[in-house]
Amino acid sequence: MEVQGGVIPLVLLKKHNTIYMYLKLNLSGHYNESLAQNGFEFPGIMMIDAEKPYAENLASVTSFLITLGVESNTIVECALPGMSVLSSMVMVSIHGLTGQFPLIAVTTRNAEGAFEYVETVDAQSLRNGISRKMGPGLINL
Repeated sequence: MEVQGGVIPLVLLKKHNTIYMYLKLNLSGHYNESLAQNGFEFPGIMMIDAEKPYAENLASVTSFLITLGVESNTIVECALPGMSVLSSMVMVSIHGLTGQFPLIAVTTRNAEGAFEYVETVDAQSLRNGISRKMGPGLINL
């Protein structure tokens, strides 16, 4: 995997007597001024090798996220890449490293064609809500 970009600043958040690192990452693959104005850092471009198996690319994505500081005590809010395979790798990696799904930054294209930050969606809360509503046998985290 090739990565180009900068350094992510450290933000700490105290929640339930535990200190978490809070990362706002623009992982879309493109610098975005609207996301930057909302505190999202652009760590660079993630690229996968289409010739390699999914698991090998997943390991590269996970290693990249670890270098950004994603670990068990991290809350991640991110703008996902547009490429569905890479987005799935980011979601799987963040869930595996932190034990929860990330907060997702939703963007939309404005009249000028630029992407603008719209809102943040809590993927873990959505997951928990679905499992609670879907009946017995499903695990709530």
